[in-house]
Amino acid sequence: MPHLASSLLLSTLMVVVSIGVWPERAFAADETVGVLESFDANYIGEWRIDGKTYVVEEGANIPVAGPSPPLGAEPPVTGQLVRVKYDVREGIRYVTQIQLLGIGPESVQDGPHLI
Repeated sequence: MPHLASSLLLSTLMVVVSIGVWPERAFAADETVGVLESFDANYIGEWRIDGKTYVVEEGANIPVAGPSPPLGAEPPVTGQLVRVKYDVREGIRYVTQIQLLGIGPESVQDGPHLI
């Protein structure tokens, strides 16, 4: 039975590739937690997190500080940790969601370790 399933999957993949119905904007979703190094003042544009560039487009889900921010929303602060969900399209990381964690990396402890 496993052989049949793998054969069916391979056949389907071959058909998809041969007739060219693969999605034009195929992407791989991912997420990470890192230190916010810099961001654009209007929040749209390039953000640097842990030495990598992420592009924030219009419509990305990020908390925005203002007169009536969403519950728990604080303005971004460089040097603090952020959780980023992003899609990779054509080698560029496009942000879909940013969560401002409000703590610095020194607050994270991953021990004690027993050897």
